[in-house]
Amino acid sequence: MDRYRFDLIRLSGKASFHSDYIQAEDIEMQTEQTTIRANARLEYSSLKTLGYFVDSVQIDADIKEAIVSSEEFISWLPTFPDFGLMEASGKVTGTVNDLNGKEITANFGKSSFNGNCIVKNATHSQDIFIEATGIDFKAYVDDYEQYIFPISGYGLPENFRELKFFELKGNYIGDLNDITLEGKIKTQLGGGYSNIKLSNVRTPDHLKYNGVVDLKDFNIGKFIQQEDIGYISVKGSID
Repeated sequence: MDRYRFDLIRLSGKASFHSDYIQAEDIEMQTEQTTIRANARLEYSSLKTLGYFVDSVQIDADIKEAIVSSEEFISWLPTFPDFGLMEASGKVTGTVNDLNGKEITANFGKSSFNGNCIVKNATHSQDIFIEATGIDFKAYVDDYEQYIFPISGYGLPENFRELKFFELKGNYIGDLNDITLEGKIKTQLGGGYSNIKLSNVRTPDHLKYNGVVDLKDFNIGKFIQQEDIGYISVKGSID
């Protein structure tokens, strides 16, 4: 495939074009690697602003099904993150760089997300901010290193790799450096409940923890690489 284009195999639906908006219903689009079924309305102040799509065009979309190839999106939107092949559905409003998602279901690699989220600065990885609430989220270390590390530039500390996966049922608020996690957590080493803020995540030597944890049978020895300590159960504040 040419790096700067993708091949459109099928496009069907009903659409009306106006000077300040596009209304699209029952849209089905298929390319070599991407399939999208959705209803959408795109609003803009003038046709000229379509050239500044990510910040200027207001989106109101109900995505029934989307199987999206990052490679194809990058061919015409170079700042789009490379997540490989993604699957998603849900309702989104706002601009690409200030997007509000409801009842979102998304999968890439082995990782998955279900819930509501607000994402700001999506095309500027160093400044991305996420507020995700009522979520059921599971992320694998392997997926992080393959998809997230290339755009964030932050490699996980060796002990975090021992977690293998991280599952959160609750809320996530933050960017890639300062994060607040609240809810039930689970990893390969154990789990429990947390309401904790992590600061300076990009610089492990200055990483700070603050909040409350309630861990059950957590293999702290393996996490801190002192095998003689073993498993612990602990409840309390950390600072």
